[in-house]
Amino acid sequence: MKNRGIPAILCAMLLLGACAGDPSEIHIGGKGELSAVPGAGEEEEPEANELEPIPLDLEGWRYASSGLGLKTPERKTHVAKPDVRDARMAEAGTELKNSSLPRVNIYMEDDYLLYKSEYTQAMIGISNAGEYDLDPQEGRVRIRGNSTSLEKKLPLKIHFEKKQEVFGHPAEKSWTLIANYYDKTALHSKIAFDLYEYLSPEGTFVPMCEFVDLYVNDMYCGVYTLCDQVETGDGRVDIRSKTDAAPEETDFLIQQDYRAYFDGGGTEGLDWFYSSWTEDCFTVESPEDKYLNEEKTAYIQDYIDQVYEAGLLGRWDVIQTLIDVDSFIAGFMAADMIKSVDIRQSSVYFYKLGGGKLYFGPLWDCDLTFGSGEEGGIEASMAEGNFLFSALIRTPEFRHMYIDRYNAVRDDVQEFVLGKIDEYAKKYNAELSNEFQNWTLDMDFCCEEMQQIADYDGQIEFMKTWFVDRLEWLDMRYGVIY
Repeated sequence: MKNRGIPAILCAMLLLGACAGDPSEIHIGGKGELSAVPGAGEEEEPEANELEPIPLDLEGWRYASSGLGLKTPERKTHVAKPDVRDARMAEAGTELKNSSLPRVNIYMEDDYLLYKSEYTQAMIGISNAGEYDLDPQEGRVRIRGNSTSLEKKLPLKIHFEKKQEVFGHPAEKSWTLIANYYDKTALHSKIAFDLYEYLSPEGTFVPMCEFVDLYVNDMYCGVYTLCDQVETGDGRVDIRSKTDAAPEETDFLIQQDYRAYFDGGGTEGLDWFYSSWTEDCFTVESPEDKYLNEEKTAYIQDYIDQVYEAGLLGRWDVIQTLIDVDSFIAGFMAADMIKSVDIRQSSVYFYKLGGGKLYFGPLWDCDLTFGSGEEGGIEASMAEGNFLFSALIRTPEFRHMYIDRYNAVRDDVQEFVLGKIDEYAKKYNAELSNEFQNWTLDMDFCCEEMQQIADYDGQIEFMKTWFVDRLEWLDMRYGVIY
């Protein structure tokens, strides 16, 4: 393993030392080289109203939950996750009679065995969906997810052998069934995606999220949300990885995910890479394997390093040439409004068009939001725990643009989100109340307040109150750092 200690130490130096002086006096020559720029050290009169990048607490640059930080971690040995599970979710309880939800039907062999590392052959169809009914089609199914894959209610990925339209969305082969096991309202992901769409530029890909009843061999398994798979294609992240393109003309979809290092899957420098300035890991989701090579991975790694560098040095002129600022603001703002735990270190997607800028998106993995999880209180910025966002928000121009945007939409967002919660809670109350009762004893990853609420309507009221209080905390936070 190559030594990443020096770049990490230099990040700390920049945070704790350079921001006290003029960051333009320090030049990062890439891969951890510092040198003075011409004219450095000469005394100059500061321009009127010139603001220095804010010094951020070093702890904001640490992954407290994963052990990643400004040091080179040792590869840890994790307890092996069971690769095979029984698809019969016996504790799913009873289905709601006369449910209004579409029904996803999976038919498989009688042994009911599902795997995470490989697919199980199945027939997959949709009924009770009116014009969107789909006769059973040949396909495959496997377990998906990370921590949720260990729970009683299994998250699944379905893959049709031929592309299929689902609920009127563009035809694709792969779709996800989100279990919402840590979300007692089952609304977190649906509301999060609505908010992300509300904040994002027109044309941004936002994953579909529709409630369904899941049945395996006609046995009820619970209420799920059927969502897009995060991948490239028509109606998804609309980029095309050109097979013979030079690295700089290649389209990329990458995921910031600390697990790339700890899981030990794939090849470093090909399938995944580190930022040279932090311990951040990124996986290359596209181009697909047969079109990917080390030269292309090295290119996107260097591009990410340039974004970090520009942020650390407060180079607004450079930042604007490297990233689509509006998409970054929309994505990180949506994640911080709902306090997404995962925005710090995993399931954070970015894409880059060949010859173009880096975009945030799409927002993903939003079950641990709205107060779920051990860190479910209203305080603390999860976005500032993301190394890349932390680097960018040190730059006054980016920070002011971000907070100005927040102030401009804040009241409308509160009205929008509370309205959506009421709309969905009313429309799906019977189905989701029944689902809550079926799994009511499982309060894993629920904050203490949520654990005390024994009915679905109470969980909805908590979600609404939590969001109002969260925005009030962000008002205070942004007022301090502006």
